[in-house]
Amino acid sequence: PFLLYPAHRWPHKNHARLVDALAAAPDDIWLLLTGQDYGRLGELEARAAAAGVGGRVRHLGYLDRDDVPALYRAATAMVFPSLYEGFGAPPVEAMACGCPVACSTRGSLAEIVGDAALAFDPESAEEIGAAIARVASDDELRERLRKRGLANAARFTWDATARAHVAAYERAAR
Repeated sequence: PFLLYPAHRWPHKNHARLVDALAAAPDDIWLLLTGQDYGRLGELEARAAAAGVGGRVRHLGYLDRDDVPALYRAATAMVFPSLYEGFGAPPVEAMACGCPVACSTRGSLAEIVGDAALAFDPESAEEIGAAIARVASDDELRERLRKRGLANAARFTWDATARAHVAAYERAAR
C-alpha cells in the first residue's frame, strides 16, 4: 500500500511536514513522491531518515503524464499537503481516476475538493499524520471519498471552464 504525492519539490508543497507526518501512518504504508526534486531530494531523504520513515519514502522523479493515471489508480490514496495552490490540479486528477484524496484546505483547495476529500491543516504534522492514518486504514472512508471524488471531478470540464471564462470577460467588459 502507498500514498502518492505528485508535486515538484518547491517549499510551498510542504514535503517536510508530510514526511514527518508519515511516522503516524501504519508501518506498512509507503509514500511515493513524483515531480522534479530541484536538488532538494537529499535534504528530504535525511529528514525521512531522522523521522524513522526513510525506508518507506521513494521519489520516482518526473513521470510522463501518460503514466500518472495508473499510479493514481494503484494508490491507496493521494495526499496533498500544499500550503498554497492557485488551482490545484492533482487533487482533481486523482479524483477523476477514482483515487481517494486527503488534502490541505489552503488557497483554492477547499473550494476545489469540497467534501470529496479528507481535509487537514497543512501546518500541523499531527493533523496530516492523523489524516494519513485514517485514510490508510479505513476502507469505508476510502470508498466514500472515491465516490464523492468521481462526482466532484466531473464538475471540471473544458466546457465549464470556457463558460466561466466567457462570463468573467462579459462582467469585465461591462
